[in-house]
Amino acid sequence: MINEYEERQHNRGRIAVTITTPVDGGRRPMPPDRLWGAALTLILVIAVINVGARVIAKFYAPKKS
Repeated sequence: MINEYEERQHNRGRIAVTITTPVDGGRRPMPPDRLWGAALTLILVIAVINVGARVIAKFYAPKKS
């Protein structure tokens, strides 16, 4: 079982960590507009996938007689 310390040491590439990790290794502070842009992009991607799944589900749903 992985405890909290090991979880912090071995980053698994979670979305939140990927958004907040600077590319330059942390030499410059992360600008808030980049964080908001990444968060909104993630929300839009999830919304598009959700709508697409609903359309596909409606198209392939069993027909009611």
